[in-house]
Amino acid sequence: MTTSEKYLHKLQIVGAFSYSWKRKRELAIAWAELGLPKHKLTTETPTRWGSRQKMIQRLIEQERAISQLTRKQGMDVLETVNKVLSPLQEVTDALSGERYISVSYLKTVLHLFN
Repeated sequence: MTTSEKYLHKLQIVGAFSYSWKRKRELAIAWAELGLPKHKLTTETPTRWGSRQKMIQRLIEQERAISQLTRKQGMDVLETVNKVLSPLQEVTDALSGERYISVSYLKTVLHLFN
């Protein structure tokens, strides 16, 4: 990841916490658990002098809470993807059998997708 990509990722994180009430609630819980000051994340505003520095400062201050939440959300996403893809993997394995006729599974598989 290049430096600019990392920076853009940080901006996306700030935006995600700014616009989502669920993430704001989760951030408040993380503040309490970690004993961090309850300071909202600030966004960069082109017309405000020093807004980028203030945003970076706040990100650094809240890094532990943000890291905790993004790791948890990342795992939630992985668990959901795994839940969706597991049946597809089972179907793929069933249809790719070498010692038995796998066409008989096709009707069952098509029924699952309807």
